Amino acid sequence: MTNTKYEELQILTKDYGEKTWEFLQDVKASGRKIMEAYAAYLGGPETAVNAVPPHGEFEPGELYRDAAFDCYGRKVTFLEPISMGVCTNIRNQSDDGTVFVRTVIEFRPSDPGLQISVGNHSKQFHSGNDLETVLQNICEAIFDDVHKAFSLELDRAKGCSAIGFFRNTS
Repeated sequence: MTNTKYEELQILTKDYGEKTWEFLQDVKASGRKIMEAYAAYLGGPETAVNAVPPHGEFEPGELYRDAAFDCYGRKVTFLEPISMGVCTNIRNQSDDGTVFVRTVIEFRPSDPGLQISVGNHSKQFHSGNDLETVLQNICEAIFDDVHKAFSLELDRAKGCSAIGFFRNTS
């Protein structure tokens, strides 16, 4: 029996919905694995890593769970990139203060698996069907993003990042 055009659209809609739901579940599971792996990679206290919203204000020690993903609270879900924040909390050695740096991770659907971009320098990884194959590299990229955040600030403070042009008038 031949499908009507409307039935074709219904089938397409069903496939899109299933793919969207699968992507969302894959992102959430991957986000949890990344957080666990990064905490182990750092070797610091449990409080050294926390999932936080990728944009806007946040409390570094608050437990956000699904609210760490930018799709949280939306009434409609699309098959589009999803971002999450990874907060690295660093206790001061000289006092009881803490410094924190947020790294944004973006997940894109990519058959098979996910395309994952890490941080301001957008280091990209393709997870394929197994996130474990790139997990160490993702942890290194998060660490590098945090490290560069400090390096850029220190360079600015030292005046190292200024680029000037001198016009030769002779």
